Amino acid sequence: AALMTVAILVLLVRKLPDFFVRSLFWFKSLGKFQLKAVGMQHLPTEGPVILATNCKDMQSCLQLVSATDRTTKVVLVQDPAALGDGPVLRRLAMRQNLILVQPDQDVQLAWQEALATLKNGHLLALSLGNEQHATDLAALLHQLQDATKAPILPAYCGALDESKPPKVRVVFGEIMTQTSSLADCKKAIDELGAWIRANDDKAGSDQH
Repeated sequence: AALMTVAILVLLVRKLPDFFVRSLFWFKSLGKFQLKAVGMQHLPTEGPVILATNCKDMQSCLQLVSATDRTTKVVLVQDPAALGDGPVLRRLAMRQNLILVQPDQDVQLAWQEALATLKNGHLLALSLGNEQHATDLAALLHQLQDATKAPILPAYCGALDESKPPKVRVVFGEIMTQTSSLADCKKAIDELGAWIRANDDKAGSDQH
């Protein structure tokens, strides 16, 4: 039984190298929020995918990661010192899931790791919420798509209301056109947020 458990654990880590990050985040999040993924049918099961998202901090980024069943990294503009959720989770997330760019740095510093993530056939999310770097984020988004031909999907992550614990929803939208601008991506994300707030009672992982 012990050997079987170890074998299963090894297989899980091979499929999801960030398995321990997900497990620790799940444990630390118990009772803090209710997470549900919607629109999973829009998310390709293989191949590189760019997720345009409104995630703005480590917690929302890991909520997005938790909603996927594939290796996922997120390009996030944020000072590492401002990341919460404890030093152990922060260190693991920075190693496995986050591609951090500090606010005073050039977003292009994320290029190599972001490109490698997509070329390895994984999911790459771009946090589009930083207005200071909006132009740079738009350029990075389209450079990555030009280099990899990866489809762009909008992905909304947020709480429905102020209930306790918060009802957090991660909603994946349909594939966008290759000519979609940063403004188009943000509009699609906002529309997903508005849709889930109006339809959460009947929304499931196979809807929208």
